[in-house]
Amino acid sequence: MKNIKKHFEENGFGVLNDILPRAKIENIYQNIMVDIIKCAKELNCSLESYLTNVTRWLHPSPVTESVRVFAETVLKEIACHFIGEEVKLSKFNIISKSAYANGAIPCHQDIAYSDGEPYEFSLWLPLQNVTLQEGALEFLPKSHLGEIESAVDFWQPNFVDKIFLSSDWQENHIAVPVQVGDAVAFDARIWHRSAKNESGQNRFAIVTRWSRINYRSTC
Repeated sequence: MKNIKKHFEENGFGVLNDILPRAKIENIYQNIMVDIIKCAKELNCSLESYLTNVTRWLHPSPVTESVRVFAETVLKEIACHFIGEEVKLSKFNIISKSAYANGAIPCHQDIAYSDGEPYEFSLWLPLQNVTLQEGALEFLPKSHLGEIESAVDFWQPNFVDKIFLSSDWQENHIAVPVQVGDAVAFDARIWHRSAKNESGQNRFAIVTRWSRINYRSTC
């Protein structure tokens, strides 16, 4: 854990391998899907249609409630142990890059989109194995040490991902495949993205946002 934290501090991200039992994660995913199916039925639409239009569930919601205690206890213990201090949970999401909505997420810095409640780092927990084909997270090492850029609406039709097209990104970015039971820790300031899910399978993750108790944002 000490070596991973050092890599995290120097590069802005780190992978915690085999941090949780696979069976536990698979059970969490099954519960999430039960709740998603309920939501689709309540809206009188197919699961395909629902997952085409909904890719993120911010807590509190009917889909995230089954994960709440897990996030507030088990993941909090992992976050505290990793960072070496007491931490607080700022917020958490369940996200999907499903077979029905599989597009890439452009390069961005999370902290630029959280000015109302800035947090320090994330724990990203895959609910399926994520290879390059499923759209693994990609990071630009050490970019958390640079400037924080203004938030940009990267869903606007005319948006151009200049960071992705830059020589710095093309030459230095690192993709991070992970297995069920792993977690990715990354600084809220680091430039990152995820590629298109080309597998034809669902790719879900739990993303929790954390800060040390005495954290003060510099943005």
